[in-house]
Amino acid sequence: GGYGPPGRPYGQAPGGVNQPQLGTNPFGGAAAPPKSRVPLILAIVAGVVVLAIIIGLVIGLATRKTVFDQSALQNGVQGVLTKNYGLQATAVTCPAGEEVSKGATFTCEATVNGELKPVKITVTDDGGTYQVARP
Repeated sequence: GGYGPPGRPYGQAPGGVNQPQLGTNPFGGAAAPPKSRVPLILAIVAGVVVLAIIIGLVIGLATRKTVFDQSALQNGVQGVLTKNYGLQATAVTCPAGEEVSKGATFTCEATVNGELKPVKITVTDDGGTYQVARP
């Protein structure tokens, strides 16, 4: 003796089966708690949000239209009416947000010799050049 009952390998628990106890790691120590998926889910959601923002910016920049500066346009129209046409033009009002696009037309209003008159504007190129019709 002293080696244990025959037929049982060294280190095997009585009963013939050497199973780890529940809640323990078979390699020793306590079992690791199950990993939370919350950080992974948050990382995926953050990635999707960042991607959506980038796509939105790219589409926004690609489809953004150039519009006339309303104040500069009104001053320019008034200058053409007074200098080029020799009219007493005051209080020119043009609509806001007019697109700089070749061939576009819109109407400003100007007080000419005390009378409110429509003034047709035609955009002649995509660079912002426009033609002012005589009222």
